[in-house]
Amino acid sequence: MAPTKDTNVLKIYRPKQMVSKANVDIMCIVLIQYKLHIFIKNAPYKALYGQEPSTIIRGAANEEVSRLTAERNIMLEELKKTLSTTQNKMKREVDGKRRDMQLELGDKVYLKIQPYKLKSLAKRVNQKLSPRFYGPFEVIEKINPIAFKLKLPEVCAVHPVFHISLVKHLAFPANRYLNAFMRNGTYTPP
Repeated sequence: MAPTKDTNVLKIYRPKQMVSKANVDIMCIVLIQYKLHIFIKNAPYKALYGQEPSTIIRGAANEEVSRLTAERNIMLEELKKTLSTTQNKMKREVDGKRRDMQLELGDKVYLKIQPYKLKSLAKRVNQKLSPRFYGPFEVIEKINPIAFKLKLPEVCAVHPVFHISLVKHLAFPANRYLNAFMRNGTYTPP
């Protein structure tokens, strides 16, 4: 059997308990037999023989079979443990960057946009030095807990629904002088 991507990926993982390379090759071949292929819409074994391959090894009559079964079970447990720790690590990474923000109708938010891509909302001479957030804009509809429709200016040619990661809750009431400064670029005290 010619080596494929699947066998190469499976050969990368070699448990500490497994000493022979032949056992890993056998496991690779067995796992490929079970894999669903896109073109034939079945696993190769089922397409050839019309039934699923036997998965359960009942009472071992041979010492070698029971040893291989025990090795397979050890490898399976180690794979499950490795997968579980990897999933937990990935979840911790993602949850660490997540913000718990609840928005309601009528709340004011700042919108994070990329000014060099969205020129209708932010016209600046130097795009790199533009502010990161624009607004404040009012939340006019809550599509779901993570998507909101904002009341944008009429001249803005962009879809008004945004993901919660692109908005920042307005912590204090908007200052009219600050907004005038952002529009005109100059500040004149009252």
